[in-house]
Amino acid sequence: MLIRCAWCGCDMGAKEPMTNVMVTHSICPQCLLDVDVHRASQSLGEYLDRFTEPVMVVDVATRVVAANQAMSQRLGRHSRTLLGLQGGAAMLCRYASLPEGCGNTVHCRDCSIRRLVEDSLCNRSGSVPTPALLHHGDQDISLMVSCHYVDSSHGAPLVVVRLEPAGPTPTRAIC
Repeated sequence: MLIRCAWCGCDMGAKEPMTNVMVTHSICPQCLLDVDVHRASQSLGEYLDRFTEPVMVVDVATRVVAANQAMSQRLGRHSRTLLGLQGGAAMLCRYASLPEGCGNTVHCRDCSIRRLVEDSLCNRSGSVPTPALLHHGDQDISLMVSCHYVDSSHGAPLVVVRLEPAGPTPTRAIC
């Protein structure tokens, strides 16, 4: 499996299983340094705006701490309205509005995006782009989602959630 920097696209080598032709994303040391340097002079949201792909950053409680303009446009919401929301609520998942709330419904345990974020936090790693189906209002949207764990400069772990062009239609719904 090839490893590529999600920020600059540089090749970072490979990892097991070597027979897998998929690409997983991480963050190279130079881009990680750039994140820390740029965060000192600009907000994380402004930094994320450098990237054309829809990206948001969530904390250990899966609450949005930053999102770029591409993510805001993809979700049809202003980036400031996303801050502090649970991931599913930010993505307007129809199950997030149930009385139990995002992360607490029976549907959440099968949510691919939630599982990717939780796995990234638990394993302190990234994920390969994974097909997902978002139940957004009354429509289902096919997405490719990847996550990457980042140790932030203030010590709290964060996960970068990246939406990519839609791939094959998933067999299981995510939200």
